[in-house]
Amino acid sequence: MNSFVIEFSFCLLEMLSVTLLVQKFFALRVSLPVLLLSLLGFAAVEYSMEFWMADPTLLVLLMFLNMMIMIRLVFTGKTMNLGILVLLFYIAEGILSVISFQVLTLGAKIPIEVLMQENWLRTLGGYFNKLAILTPIVLMKKKPELLRYENLSWMFRFSCLLLFLCVFFNYLICCTFNDRRIRILSAALSAALFGFFVLMNWVFLQYRQMRESKKRLEIEHNCNTLKAVWLAETLENQEKYRKQRHDLKHLLGLLELYLLQERSLEALEYIRSTMKTVEDISRKEHTGDPIIDSLLNRTIESEPHLQFHLETGRVQWPLKEVDTCILISNLLSNAVEAAKLSQQKEIKLYLKEDETTIYLTLINSVKPNLRINLKRSSKSDWEEHGYGIESIRTIVKQAEGELDFHLASDRFEVRILLPKEEKHA
Repeated sequence: MNSFVIEFSFCLLEMLSVTLLVQKFFALRVSLPVLLLSLLGFAAVEYSMEFWMADPTLLVLLMFLNMMIMIRLVFTGKTMNLGILVLLFYIAEGILSVISFQVLTLGAKIPIEVLMQENWLRTLGGYFNKLAILTPIVLMKKKPELLRYENLSWMFRFSCLLLFLCVFFNYLICCTFNDRRIRILSAALSAALFGFFVLMNWVFLQYRQMRESKKRLEIEHNCNTLKAVWLAETLENQEKYRKQRHDLKHLLGLLELYLLQERSLEALEYIRSTMKTVEDISRKEHTGDPIIDSLLNRTIESEPHLQFHLETGRVQWPLKEVDTCILISNLLSNAVEAAKLSQQKEIKLYLKEDETTIYLTLINSVKPNLRINLKRSSKSDWEEHGYGIESIRTIVKQAEGELDFHLASDRFEVRILLPKEEKHA
């Protein structure tokens, strides 16, 4: 009974560790009760494998396949990226297993066969391996969408696979040979593999940060472009206003002439054209914020087939320009993508303020029974379109605001409350 509890707990800790690791980066597709049942069920399957599978190579492959099936069933995300995370787990566990085996066998001066039998040393080493991986995963700061680049570098994939094979063959050596020199060499190889494992992950993180920096620079460039466009449009509108004021006397005179000559239709057409000019000028100024106004104008102009209803006023927008660009562009982009697929093709934006708070509500029509992934954008090329819905959460959270999503049968609504604060450059 004690043996069953210990062995099953080893399998369950493995399942729990991988699940928590993947959960740092991908969204669950099942409820918590289903997840718990999956952990117990697949842990039982892995436990049973140790009794009917003697070949260690085939056993490892089946354990990996069992783990992948569970992770694929309970998490969203591409199978390749999920597989990379599972590989990383097995690499770390394999290195720790060999190191603990070699330390225990060399320290206690016992063969590996004796250690593999049921005794307190094996139990101690087993729990050390499992908890040594589980503990940093639990303590790891949650960073959603760390693997946002769906197409991971082939070099990183190849390195993971190569390192996994090296760790596996080193594990076979550890379990096969009892010669002291070979064990010492295997322990040294494990240390080298661990160093390569750390280096590989560090290089990948540096690459990711470089991509983040590049994306950040692109966003800053876009912000500057939007500000320049807004400034040019503002100067153009001011020039039109000045021209209208200068021509006001002539305009009224012409209108009087039309009325005296009873040319009412021409007078009405003239009034409408003048009103349209005024509306075109005022329509470009929605909130007084250059980034928001430019993004709104650009979206409206680029999507003439959509109906936009704006109820906005001048607000003291609290966010930095880069955060504003990411937030508003993602909101509008996601709304446009969903509205295009709907029958109404309608987008409504409400932006108001009171003494302490900014209220932003964006409503877009959606296709009936649409499923929306609230972890990222729904675009197929979402890597190129920015940081997704999760970055909207991050920006609102950093601003100490509130964010709420509501999906009805025919519309999707985003509500954001932001406290008024000074902008920080």
